Amino acid sequence: MARHTEGQGALWGLHSIDVKTGADRLLAPLDFPTYTANIAGFCLHPDGFHCLTSLAKWPSDIWMLERSAPPRPKTWVERFARR
Repeated sequence: MARHTEGQGALWGLHSIDVKTGADRLLAPLDFPTYTANIAGFCLHPDGFHCLTSLAKWPSDIWMLERSAPPRPKTWVERFARR
């Protein structure tokens, strides 16, 4: 499996590589979600038409928190009063 970076077609593809010649051939485009980070553990079924794999996804969130006012610094009296 390889991730395609040229921006056309599916983002992932199943490839066959000839060990002797090094020739690379695309067997099938794979339509995994865009947030797929890694693919591991590829296993081909004996029928040659099915496979099993696992993929890691790293969804991310953006959190925005609002505060009314920053805390004011404590005076030297307040700092020593707690001791």
